Amino acid sequence: MRVVKTFYPRDVYAQLLDEIEVEHAPPTGGVRLALMNGQAVGCGMFRTIGPGIAEIKRVFVSDVARGTGAGYAVMMSLIDQCRKQGFDCIRMDTGKPLEAATRLYLSMGFQLRDAYSEVPEIAKDTLLFFEMPLKPDKPA
Repeated sequence: MRVVKTFYPRDVYAQLLDEIEVEHAPPTGGVRLALMNGQAVGCGMFRTIGPGIAEIKRVFVSDVARGTGAGYAVMMSLIDQCRKQGFDCIRMDTGKPLEAATRLYLSMGFQLRDAYSEVPEIAKDTLLFFEMPLKPDKPA
């Protein structure tokens, strides 16, 4: 059995999913999937974290889909939806060991920045933070 350590409790993500699925309210986030031969091979989500600010979370691509453009497709779908919903900028983080993800985010126009939220002490030296302005006339 594979044990996966996480810095963020599962209940935080359960609450996030509840928040983006509220009925009768404007969407405050969403989830995107990458499909290959009808099977989900990648995913990512976004949520509102402040006025005009979206956060992309939990981007993942399965081993079978690495190098196929699935990660790029998930990210483009998330970015496009954030633009459609009128966000001014997107923020996100990733683990320092995830070098391919870091290269992807930088190649898409994300810029490195300082932490934008509280980070557990155990994670402070293991994360990179990014930001992408979506509206060139407004500073992020």
